[in-house]
Amino acid sequence: MARRSTSSRLRARQQSARIGEEVRTAALALGMSRQQVARRAGVSWDTVMNVEMGEPGVQIDTLCAVGEAVGLDVVLRVYPGRQPTLRDIGQLEYAEMLVSQA
Repeated sequence: MARRSTSSRLRARQQSARIGEEVRTAALALGMSRQQVARRAGVSWDTVMNVEMGEPGVQIDTLCAVGEAVGLDVVLRVYPGRQPTLRDIGQLEYAEMLVSQA
């Protein structure tokens, strides 16, 4: 299995941190404790803490449940990113060979 790129791990951490901040802010605005959010979301207190702390390994359905518990709708969007790059001369030569044969 191929390893994930450093940039994808960084992006996941950034996005998770932003969601966590939004959840924490919404819970504070509602005067809800982590225990109350957890009960309403049907998850553990530790899970709410992981969401608030921006843990990138939290499952999407859990993010949605915690968000809903504090009145947020978690929406995932996909945007065009940059094109894949060829990392070394060997990959470039291989790609050029494939193009020439096509």
